[in-house]
Amino acid sequence: MVPVARSGTAAADLAAARLDGEDSLAVFRVLLDAAARPGKPVALREDLAKKLPGPMLAVLALIDLDHRFIVLGDDDGDALGRWTPLISAATDARPAGSLRDADVVIARRAPTPQEVGVLRTGDAEAPESSARLFVACRSVSTMRGVVAGNHEATDVATTRFAVVGPGAPTPRWLEVVGVAPEVIAAVAAANRSFPIGIDVWFLDQSGTVVGVPRSSQVTLAFSPGGKHDVALDEGAR
Repeated sequence: MVPVARSGTAAADLAAARLDGEDSLAVFRVLLDAAARPGKPVALREDLAKKLPGPMLAVLALIDLDHRFIVLGDDDGDALGRWTPLISAATDARPAGSLRDADVVIARRAPTPQEVGVLRTGDAEAPESSARLFVACRSVSTMRGVVAGNHEATDVATTRFAVVGPGAPTPRWLEVVGVAPEVIAAVAAANRSFPIGIDVWFLDQSGTVVGVPRSSQVTLAFSPGGKHDVALDEGAR
């Protein structure tokens, strides 16, 4: 089990901070399950979710020395301190020089639409070279059917959207608290030309994981005026 590292712990002292084989496999299966059934919440094992944030668990289980990664919001303070040295020491993965170079992006805070827009989407010959994005959010949950608009105004962004595609033959409606509609619109735009695109997982504070792979189409909820909360590119609708 990965120990909780305190802020200021040297990366060299974190070399033993690795998920054991059983825990790593348990997390990896959740990620695969979430990607295979887009929009369907899957729970991380409770004991793991209590020890480390979901995005941290996901990355520790997924990457190795062949991956380059970036942590958005790594200056945010919490009991773990900076995630970059912990992830690097625990997995031997290397920090990327820029978002364009990153194989994996871990968003401790919500990414901006501009940040999503520069992520690598691969190409027709090598779609697997696209980036994977793990987004921490306050909560992610399913909804029944289409609803109008987003929540009433609050200090926390809330976005409602549907995913449909392989593994989700009928639309699955989701509500994500802590991520703005513009970010979801940027994901939809990045994934408008399958097989290129980015694979995205939303992970909330309770250990719930929802996958939105690049094979899924994303549609934002409609506002009472009959328009999308954020205008989507025609190819992303």
